[in-house]
Amino acid sequence: MLHPELGELGLELQGKSVYKTSVKNLSRSTVWERQRILRPNRSRAIADEKIRSASELGVTMPGVITMYLDKESGATGIIDGQHRAAALILLAQEGHWDPFARNVMVEVFHTSGEKQVMDLFCEINSAEPVRLIDMPTHDPVSSKIKLAIDEAVESLEAQYPGMWGGPRCRAPNLNADKFRNDLFESSFMTRNGLKTTKQLQRALKRANSLLMKKQNELGAS
Repeated sequence: MLHPELGELGLELQGKSVYKTSVKNLSRSTVWERQRILRPNRSRAIADEKIRSASELGVTMPGVITMYLDKESGATGIIDGQHRAAALILLAQEGHWDPFARNVMVEVFHTSGEKQVMDLFCEINSAEPVRLIDMPTHDPVSSKIKLAIDEAVESLEAQYPGMWGGPRCRAPNLNADKFRNDLFESSFMTRNGLKTTKQLQRALKRANSLLMKKQNELGAS
């Protein structure tokens, strides 16, 4: 399926096409709405690491960006690689990447309807299991809870950058994605009657204060 807005068609395969696209074209693409939340801090970290490790050949970005193209509506969206795409946009904005060069590989799956996109997202992430909070859902209540958790954790990351670590970090550091999922799986918001991001933030800070108080009392005894 030819789609000029995606860039230069390089290869047609069974059920998908491969394009050479530019960051400029990529910046016009939306992220699939049921995808994991786009975390600006993660994209910033990717961009900074690419700048730091640049060789004499310049900045490079491994892997491909995966998108879908609906055969009926023509709608497109990114379903995997959204943080790398956002990092590329940052690099281009800061002069480290040519925004017009067609040097980004994009694989575009031809889909029919939302269910096929959802199935494709889950299949792509099957090698690294998708956390429950990141699984697509049509339940409006779960969607609101997920959004509140995402916003609260993102705010805490910005306020307390030193307390977060990678996937294998140890206490006292937290991994943001694991923490998000723990909050969701434990039904923390539902059990505590919380409905908004601000309510969740206040509850988390209260819980943290109680834990600190208990720790101080144990240390004093």
